[in-house]
Formats: sequence, C-alpha cells, structure tokens
Amino acid sequence: MPEHATGRKRFTAADAGFHEGQVSRAVDLPTSRIRRLRQLKAYRRWSSTVMMMVMVIPHQPGPVDIATFSPNGSKARFGVAYLRAICSQAGVGFTETSIDEDVLAIDGAVDFATASARVQVKCTGKFRIHGGSTATWPADDRWWAKWHGSCVPVYFVLVVMDPDEQPDWLDHRVDGTMHRAAAFWARVDKMSQGASITVPKSQRLTADTLRQWSSDVDACFQPQLQGGN
Repeated sequence: MPEHATGRKRFTAADAGFHEGQVSRAVDLPTSRIRRLRQLKAYRRWSSTVMMMVMVIPHQPGPVDIATFSPNGSKARFGVAYLRAICSQAGVGFTETSIDEDVLAIDGAVDFATASARVQVKCTGKFRIHGGSTATWPADDRWWAKWHGSCVPVYFVLVVMDPDEQPDWLDHRVDGTMHRAAAFWARVDKMSQGASITVPKSQRLTADTLRQWSSDVDACFQPQLQGGN
C-alpha cells in the first residue's frame, strides 16, 4: 500500500545509524518515527564532529610566572609606588626608609621645603574603594609610642586595591594606564592610642592632600618661620 495512504514505510537499520549486524531485519515504522530517528542520526554525527574538534584544540599555556615577590610583598611595593606617584604629581620627593633602619614605625618621608612629614604605608585588598565610610587597620602599641614622640606630623596611608587580584591592579587602556586603587589617610601623631586606626574615606590622598601636609609641617615651626624665639 502507498506510503501516503498508511503513514508507514519500510525502514532499515542504516536509516537509524546502526550497523546491519545490530539489527537483523527491516521493520515497518510510522513516518513521524522515521523522521525523529533520522534527526537522532544527524545529531550523533554532529556531536561526534564537535568532540573531535574539542579534542584537537591545543593547550594554551598561561603567562610565564616571573614573580620574585610574595603576594604581600608585591602589595607593599605597590603601596609605596602609589604614594611616590602622587608625590611626583605634587612635585615633592619621597624618601623611603630602608629595611634595616625601619625603627620609627614609618616607611618613608615626604620631603617639603621646611621639613619632612613622616608616613607609614599599608596596602590591602580586603576593602572596597566605594564600600563603607571608613577603613580600620590594627595598630601596635610600639607604633603609637613612636608616633606620639615625633615633633613633625606622622600620617598613616592606606592604599586600597580594588579588585584584589594582582593582574587587575593596572588597567592598560588605549588612553592611558589606570591604577585600580585609591589611598586614604589619617594623621596619627595626634590621634588617641587604640587597638586600631580608623581611616576616614573622606580623606582621599591626592596632590592637594600634600599641600595640606606641608601646612601641617610649617605649623610645627611657626615661631621660627615668623622670626620668633
């Protein structure tokens, strides 16, 4: 009987993608079933092709690791470099304390014409630039004793890496390189001693900040600058 009259046709094992040894005889199936089996056959061929393509894709090696610093060491260097960049923008020098001479709980000094301001720098990725109004950092009792004994201003600078992932610290754009970081500060030589330092995020470190610091330094020598005793 014609196919269009019965809706069935002769269907062999090859039509479904099987070997003749897997199915020993042809069967009568509805046309819709045959269509689905042919679609399954086509899918099998497509999936086999995709698997072959995936298998031949060569392994792409990652970037060569050239680091000699630990992750924390890298952050420490970035924090000082960030402060140096702002000092350069303001046109003032920064003298870093050598490791063997780090006895006053400061990492360096910003060199103004009158005298230098002392600075301790910490760099971290545990805060977000836009998250919260303050950031806190633990403070050692020995730090406070040295800061409070200083005759010139001492500032605590917290450089926040956001994001924390090291490859994202710098964004090399077409129009220039962007530091994915921001620094905040607090004056600590006149701050009350505590277990931690609270740094207001309203005090963003910029070149204008260094002009304020310069005025603070001048105020320490105001009688001498005015010709007094």
